[in-house]
Amino acid sequence: MWLGVTRGEPFLTGASIARIGALKRRTAMAYPIRNHGDGTQAHNWVAELTSAEMTPNEWNAAGRLEDFIGEYEGWRFDWLDLPDLIRRTQFVLEYPMVDRNPVERWTFGRTTLLGDAAHPMYPRGGNGAAQAILDGDALACALRDASDPIAGMQAYEADRRPRTARIVLANRSTPPDTIVDRVEELTGGERFDDVDMVIARDTLAAISERYKQVTGGDIQSVNR
Repeated sequence: MWLGVTRGEPFLTGASIARIGALKRRTAMAYPIRNHGDGTQAHNWVAELTSAEMTPNEWNAAGRLEDFIGEYEGWRFDWLDLPDLIRRTQFVLEYPMVDRNPVERWTFGRTTLLGDAAHPMYPRGGNGAAQAILDGDALACALRDASDPIAGMQAYEADRRPRTARIVLANRSTPPDTIVDRVEELTGGERFDDVDMVIARDTLAAISERYKQVTGGDIQSVNR
């Protein structure tokens, strides 16, 4: 993955997330992260390519435009010129896509893990950050309700470890991006005007709902 931040004009609604491409080939994402107050925004962008090459697990490596920009030269739309957005960034970072198998234990005496320390996962659906927030909430509640801190940590782990393990595995095989991959398969990668002519809304909703059930993002879980 290559990432950067570019200052520019808003696109679409000014609060839209653009998710372009399919995982089996190449993808890109762009979305605003700050309004500057002068009509411009800071846009975060991510470009992701599948490669057979293995790279070191380094999170602050400088990236090079020439390593990936050629894959995105044709991605110009009437609402966003993606290669131009990427080229105008101040700097590029290169990240490997890394996760770990679910582990059998988080808690050791009076110490426990949460977030990426406990369950590093592929960044799909915002769940790297979201699950860390849920971990923190669950840990706070468990410590509040427990007779002693160690019991609270153990209760927290018993609740959260199985849930996050399912998400780690789902992000490898059936992440929310599966929706885009399915449309890509049906269209052969060709552009289209109306997604309803490609795939039924009920099918899209079912794919999304299955992932929400795994992550706890479905309405029933959120209400609980």
